[in-house]
Amino acid sequence: MYDDKTTIDLMQKNINSLKKGSLRFWGDWFGRPMDNYHIIVYVQFVESDNTLILKFNEGESLIVLDPVNIKFNSSEFYIRSASKIRWEWFSYGQPRNIQNLYYREYVKQDRSIIVVSGKGELEYLGKKTIAAVGQHAIEVC
Repeated sequence: MYDDKTTIDLMQKNINSLKKGSLRFWGDWFGRPMDNYHIIVYVQFVESDNTLILKFNEGESLIVLDPVNIKFNSSEFYIRSASKIRWEWFSYGQPRNIQNLYYREYVKQDRSIIVVSGKGELEYLGKKTIAAVGQHAIEVC
């Protein structure tokens, strides 16, 4: 269980001051480095599932299972570790519907991360393994 409720409360209270920018998941950039700009607009913690949910300005969602060591302010935002991350986004410039919904799941296994990508409800797009040594689970750059 994530035991620092104060951190979550402070994130919610200071949501407009959270760092904005490009995203990296265990060193794996979403898009090209520094080529996009994400703004957190909603923070929720579901204690029963030990899950942090972040919503972003373009309808994206970040679901973080078992977050560990969250650090944030206006100049940095990272989560040191997690057991699983799911990033969901709609194809930019397209209608926000299930046909245009993409996802990337990062599952921690020992010192590696299994990354599964997909589209919509059923379309599987790919799988890869990345090394996680020394990388934050999530980082806003």
